[in-house]
Amino acid sequence: ESILKDKLKIPKLGHRKKIMKEITILQSPNNQQVSPLIPVKSDSFNPNIILITDWLVSINLTQYSKKFIENGFNTSDTLLGITSNTLKNVVGVDNLADRVIILKEIQKLQNDNNPPALPPRNY
Repeated sequence: ESILKDKLKIPKLGHRKKIMKEITILQSPNNQQVSPLIPVKSDSFNPNIILITDWLVSINLTQYSKKFIENGFNTSDTLLGITSNTLKNVVGVDNLADRVIILKEIQKLQNDNNPPALPPRNY
């Protein structure tokens, strides 16, 4: 959005938002609206991968959306294996309670992506 304001000299916020919305729709597969902050790859689709902004909404921690995206955590699969130190020192999640919530929710994602193996059958 800063490019629209500073380089293209579009001063009105409403106009910049409308342009960003249209760009987002054009970039998305099947012209479905997605977050303008997240690059979309139309050649790959995995229903288990969640956009980071949607995931943060689901855990009520949307205030960290920009920080996650700026640090390369765009989708839920990029979170797997993240540590408390990374959350604090790289992403900038200073609040310990928020880090604990995020780590617990990441663990849930890992469990969802790696369901337990079926027990062996006794024939």
